[in-house]
Amino acid sequence: MEDSFMINVLNITLNLIGILANAFIVVFLLLAWAQGRRLNTCDLILVSLGFGSIFYQCSSVCFRLLGFQVIYVNPQFVFFIDVYSSSTTSWFTACLCIFYCVKIVDFNHHLFFWLKIRISKMVPWMLMGSVMGSIALGIPSYLSSYEESLENSTAILISNVTINNNALNMAKSYQYARVALGICLPLVLDIASMQLILISLCRHTRRMNNNASGFSQPQLQTHYRAAKMMGFLLLTNISLLISQILTMCTTNVLMVSICWVIIFAFLTTQPIVLILGNPKLRKEVLHLLG
Repeated sequence: MEDSFMINVLNITLNLIGILANAFIVVFLLLAWAQGRRLNTCDLILVSLGFGSIFYQCSSVCFRLLGFQVIYVNPQFVFFIDVYSSSTTSWFTACLCIFYCVKIVDFNHHLFFWLKIRISKMVPWMLMGSVMGSIALGIPSYLSSYEESLENSTAILISNVTINNNALNMAKSYQYARVALGICLPLVLDIASMQLILISLCRHTRRMNNNASGFSQPQLQTHYRAAKMMGFLLLTNISLLISQILTMCTTNVLMVSICWVIIFAFLTTQPIVLILGNPKLRKEVLHLLG
């Protein structure tokens, strides 16, 4: 019981740190936009990802702090929020990786030229599609949930909600489907984008070493920063996927709680990585700390 309490305290602490980091991103970019600065495509994705992560983490904190008072009203609502928020976070991250890939890679193929010209207009539709798709993915959580009698059960978990010794669970088939569409598919796009950036980076590094035409030094540094940031985001999504699968495969309360610690730890790390990888945000943080 004490272990569960400490883990919940750790989860709440991680969530609060992540909320503050995401709030910094959102507030800084929106204030700059309100002051007349242009909100570019990358900033739009960062704001959307920040809002999505804040919603995910705020809902997690509320469920853990209020517990039965929230879940008692409508237990299925917990599942819907979990599916919707985790899916939007993964898809917004995929949108960011795709955007960086299209803007940075330099391949002599008509598809990339076509995407480079149109990517700025496509991003708002990609973000809207991520939201609508996540809502559609979350709605079946109402239909696939069922109650299972438990003995001496007191744990309150997002993926396995306990109410009056009855556990409300999602059907396994639906859990696998929502992980496949809400986490695995955007992860595949993240990996593909990362591979294209690394291939392009290797090509241009080789050209510079051979004194051939290629990226200038500032462009190459931008390329390196994008590759490192996408690597961290990829690690975050892989950890999220593994932890989500583990929560479905085990009924051990402590194990599930540890998985959520891992999930929230990486969700907290993500905005920090985004801040350090963005020159404007990094400069503002250094200004505030200095």
